[in-house]
Amino acid sequence: DAGDHVAVYPTNNEELVNKIATMLNINLDTVFTMNNTDEDSSKKHPFPCPTTYRTALLHYVDIVALPRTHIIKELVKYTENNEEKSKLELMSGTSQEGKDLYQKWIIDDVRHLAHILEDLPSCRPPIDHLLELLPRLQPRFYSIASSAKVHP
Repeated sequence: DAGDHVAVYPTNNEELVNKIATMLNINLDTVFTMNNTDEDSSKKHPFPCPTTYRTALLHYVDIVALPRTHIIKELVKYTENNEEKSKLELMSGTSQEGKDLYQKWIIDDVRHLAHILEDLPSCRPPIDHLLELLPRLQPRFYSIASSAKVHP
């Protein structure tokens, strides 16, 4: 017999959310709506809207996911310092040197968005674009089945 399962929806760390808000100079209580631009999508909004930046960062996007190279590439647009910009460009490219740097700086060092914003102070993307780019927080599913041998 198949058992039931329960979905647990995670929440991001509030201190980390506050740190990102401070670095990006955003008011977490600002209410906004985000519309899905994908016309083939069945959802009008990528997450429940209207909402606040606080709620979106706490409950809807994964701020501790290691950013994929397409996100790194987007961050280049919002980085003013040439040295910092070059580092991001290299990691988002296809050269072996860039792949090695991405592996070491992002993957091996487990560097998420807040770390990147801290380490690259001229990188200041708009929060609306980040909310589009970051992966959605996913529920964690757990089995709550009982054994028929223990509980007949």
